[in-house]
Amino acid sequence: MPISLPLRMIPATAPRVPRAGFLPGSDVAAWLEEMARHPEMKFFIVPGSAEDLEPGGLLMVPATSGNTPVSFGPRVQPAAMEHGCVAVPLSMQLDPQMTREEAERMLNYTCYFFHPSIGLIAFEESDAILPEALVVPPLPTSVSWMHAMPGRPPLPELQHVALALPPDFDSLFGEASEDIGSSNPKDLQRDAGKGAWAKDAMGKAIGSFGSWIMSGFSKLGGSGEGGRESDASQGQQGGAGGKGAKRPSQLWNKIQNWTAEQFKKLQLQREGEIQRLLKLLEKDPENGLRYALPLGGGGDASRGIAPPSGKLGLRNPTFGARGGWGPADIWNLSEHTQWALRQKYFDLANRELAMGHFDRAAYIFAHLLGDWHAAAGALVRGKRFQEAARIYEEKLNNKPLAAKCLEDGGLLAEAVLLYADLERHEKCGDLLRLLGRERDAVAAYNRALSGSTDRIHDARILYEKLHQPGLAVAVLASGWPGSSQARACLETHFEYLHRLEAHEDALTLTMQLSEARNQLQPPLEMARALHAIREKQSDARVRERLGTVAITTIGRALKACAPGQVHDFTMVLHQIEPSDLLLRRDAVRYAEDRVREVSSSIRPPLRPAKGSVPLTLIHQWSLQREGGIEWNRFLTSGDSWLARGSHGRSQQELWMLGSGDKTMGRLTSGTSWPSPQRLQPHLLRDSTAWLPFLRPDPAEAACYGCARLDDFRNPPVSRDLLISRLAWMPPAVIAVFPTKDGVWVLHARERGTIDLSYSTHEGKLRRTYALGMTQGDLPGGPVQMVAHGEQVFISAGTTVVHVVNGRVDKEIELNGSVLRLDIAPPTQSLTVLASLPGQVFLLPLGESTDPVRVFSGAEAHSYAAFLGDGRIIAGDSKSALMYQSLSSKALGSMTHAFAAVDYAPWSVDSLAILAADGVVRIYR
Repeated sequence: MPISLPLRMIPATAPRVPRAGFLPGSDVAAWLEEMARHPEMKFFIVPGSAEDLEPGGLLMVPATSGNTPVSFGPRVQPAAMEHGCVAVPLSMQLDPQMTREEAERMLNYTCYFFHPSIGLIAFEESDAILPEALVVPPLPTSVSWMHAMPGRPPLPELQHVALALPPDFDSLFGEASEDIGSSNPKDLQRDAGKGAWAKDAMGKAIGSFGSWIMSGFSKLGGSGEGGRESDASQGQQGGAGGKGAKRPSQLWNKIQNWTAEQFKKLQLQREGEIQRLLKLLEKDPENGLRYALPLGGGGDASRGIAPPSGKLGLRNPTFGARGGWGPADIWNLSEHTQWALRQKYFDLANRELAMGHFDRAAYIFAHLLGDWHAAAGALVRGKRFQEAARIYEEKLNNKPLAAKCLEDGGLLAEAVLLYADLERHEKCGDLLRLLGRERDAVAAYNRALSGSTDRIHDARILYEKLHQPGLAVAVLASGWPGSSQARACLETHFEYLHRLEAHEDALTLTMQLSEARNQLQPPLEMARALHAIREKQSDARVRERLGTVAITTIGRALKACAPGQVHDFTMVLHQIEPSDLLLRRDAVRYAEDRVREVSSSIRPPLRPAKGSVPLTLIHQWSLQREGGIEWNRFLTSGDSWLARGSHGRSQQELWMLGSGDKTMGRLTSGTSWPSPQRLQPHLLRDSTAWLPFLRPDPAEAACYGCARLDDFRNPPVSRDLLISRLAWMPPAVIAVFPTKDGVWVLHARERGTIDLSYSTHEGKLRRTYALGMTQGDLPGGPVQMVAHGEQVFISAGTTVVHVVNGRVDKEIELNGSVLRLDIAPPTQSLTVLASLPGQVFLLPLGESTDPVRVFSGAEAHSYAAFLGDGRIIAGDSKSALMYQSLSSKALGSMTHAFAAVDYAPWSVDSLAILAADGVVRIYR
């Protein structure tokens, strides 16, 4: 059964001999230079695209058969010859291969060229051109160049300069002055209805034309009141008759009336032209496009300005140099007329795109609508890559897209120049290799490696482009276990060994991973990496050894992992050994037993003193509660406070800023900039708040915005202004804690690793620490962070990590998820409280590792606060305990007659409690 296979190009499997060449572009001078260099070859003009027969390049093929290589200029793309008549780029070959009989039967033309983007192009013998066909002799002149011609006589000597003016103003216009102001005003009013369209633009119509006329008249006889005053003064000096003051004033009125009449006639004429254009575009779009009027911003501003006219000019509705553009005549149109024309132009552009007339669509987008982006897109669809590249580079200043267009159009040499300007050296190397310039390609690849700190990028270039697998593997080996790309380097290291079929080296590397010093941190990242590597290996010995190392790693990690990570480790264990159900069960049991041991090590709560706390209610006020707002957070800083709530139905965040018992303003998150619940707001000095937002993109990256007092009083329409004030923050923020002099930021990098950085409030980076964790190590839920000097506490799930000077000092395990961390102010001794559902713990410092429970209740939320006089309160929505210090017994307990949702310090010896109903109560 015969099968038809399309003829295509694939990468060449063996070195090729350059026998032909393709010179892209339509520069005839460059063509003639190459023709003179190779007079023994045949030359054919290659079209720019399948639809456009404009010259796109010159093809040079040998006139005789042979195997002698040909050397071309730097702009020529070398090509190989197949079957004696098909020119193919040097780095490519035809597929499928044809036998000699098949080639003789199917290749009936004299010459073929397989263009990278156009496809296969056939040429007949008559299509060949000679160099002399490109040279046109000049037109003959009527005067022989052999005879001398007399020169021009010298100009007469300049004697004096005089200003030529008419004898009086009446002769300025000649006979036309008799018609100025001769029409009856009643006759002018009859046509007022016809000029409704002109009324909108009458003020604009004067434009440059009217300004030019008025400036000329003002120079001759004065303009407006200033001109009259000048003329009157001259009349007073001339005599008592005052003739010099009368005549210019009357003539000036006539000039104004005549000018207004001409403007009105011009606008009425333009109105009629526009109406005819709209009808013509509706009935005969082909012809209507020839008279279409460019709208504001359309066309090329370098064409200049033409004199005002009431007629639409004839244009060539085809994009390109053949359009024959001249100076533009700008018409001032009403908004309704502009809208009607714009809609009609858009409809015609879509019609041309659907019909495949991409050059006409580009003409409409560029010259009529001024949309150069859409014009370039239409040209790309029509494979007019060279013109599209020119638009991207010159009009839109977008060199990456311009280079991509040149590459797609086969203009590889020009694309290399743009990619070099963009410092995309790897791309330059790829294109130079396609051009057959191997030495230049290697140099470009080496430039791509110079100064790079991305080990994965460098290893890929060494392995795939420079064919140096040994160096690639060495680069990857240096990236683990300590770099930020450790996991990616380890997985790629095994991948390259697998490609090279170096199974013995992979087995040796696996045995090295069994040592703790060679393993990635944290252990969950190592376990997942081992499983991913194991799935891609084909050698049974390597797979078995990787499984053993992974199981051993998980066993060690279960001894010290957080309870929330047990499930993650057992899932990896099940993926490695899916058939061994007992192994997973035993791992879960072992982890649960260890968690119970941790819970039993927690010291019992401090014993409270009997009796209630002697607190007195001194003041209270109510926050606004319209629209069903549920308040959940209350922050204080000096005399200022910030309350956070959410709308019950829309779940939009609401922030309210105040001072004392006065509300100064409010802000809402909005649907386009939602606020993440996992990030906490912060109130700084000078009534400045840092509020969390989610960026409106698919990734929904968290970020912060800075809101000042004026923003609360007059909320901005967009949150972009707030975000821009903290644009220096890293893109993926996990937690933030401002201090007096700076701010700690916990953020994720591109590879998923987590860094801790400290910056000033203005964004100047002071220091950054790599914590050796990834986002995969963080359980779901909010991440809290507080700091005291260089000591930072970070909570995630049931674990609190204590970081000192950028290094993890200890990990504290609790028996529940941490909802909130509170730290004593800098003026007091370092104390940290962790609020869990129904519990508040004092975190251990120094050598101690056991947390102390300072409050226990039955509610879902608990809270804690440090007062200015050193007292500490911990409780939930119904009750609380107060301590003089956590080293002593509790002062007593207090029971709320309301549902409390947050505690906050208020002045030195006072406490603020926010209730669920929005009432703020101040106790002393």
